[in-house]
Amino acid sequence: MNIKITNIKNLFSARNSLFLLLIIAFFSVFSTKSAIYYSFLQKIEIKTPLKNKCFQNGEKLKYKISYGPKNSGSGLLFAANAYLEVKEVIINDSTPAYSLSAHGKTNTIFSWFMKVSHKYKTIINAEELYTIEHTMDIQEGKFFNNEHVVFQNDSSLWARKTNDILGAGYRLRTITPEKLTLKDTLFFSYYYDGAVYSSYILNLGEETINTKFGKINTIKCSPLLEKGRMFKKETGAYVWVTADEMHVPIKIELPILVGSIYVTLASYENTLYDI
Repeated sequence: MNIKITNIKNLFSARNSLFLLLIIAFFSVFSTKSAIYYSFLQKIEIKTPLKNKCFQNGEKLKYKISYGPKNSGSGLLFAANAYLEVKEVIINDSTPAYSLSAHGKTNTIFSWFMKVSHKYKTIINAEELYTIEHTMDIQEGKFFNNEHVVFQNDSSLWARKTNDILGAGYRLRTITPEKLTLKDTLFFSYYYDGAVYSSYILNLGEETINTKFGKINTIKCSPLLEKGRMFKKETGAYVWVTADEMHVPIKIELPILVGSIYVTLASYENTLYDI
């Protein structure tokens, strides 16, 4: 795939904002095989078309986002909700596709410090899951950013089979167990706000975690972070996804300059299988 806080007020202040990083983390997924992290990892770059056996029309995921001390397991302050949804659509009168949407905004209390609202919508083709069209609408305090890109009209993006960030996430969910073996590093890239970024994810192996839905067998992953304004270093974030073909993100921990952001699955609808 060729898609290359010292106080509460600035908790959501970076342009590469929290919600953007959460979208990346939501879909940082791996195969159902167990894996152990070593100093030297096998490098895998996904380039071939991937078949979808992990999500379907009508899938809805709701997440609770909270803030709290590092290594506490959960946040003490509820900050926001995030929502993800999949719909089957027909474009150009005959082409089957998926319409993906993601949105989230801070609650009333956090909005007193800075109102943050992110909305993304992406159309991907149903066969290869590459992005056809992408829109985003962002507000972070007084900063606004709106973008609408038709990838088919951009020769560079279309020729490189580029995914936007939301499309890249859903495409990553479809990676089959055969694509990955023990000691994996998955390299991928994604388009965001006029540029293409490179990233990678480490597979840290299987782990059973306690959730509101009971005990769930998961794959624990570690995505690359963007060191700087929000993060002290590029590592230290963890994502737990279901250890099945769906790869639904269940829990996320993101360390920031002060404390950590915690994301937990609050509800789900129309997944291929029960979680």
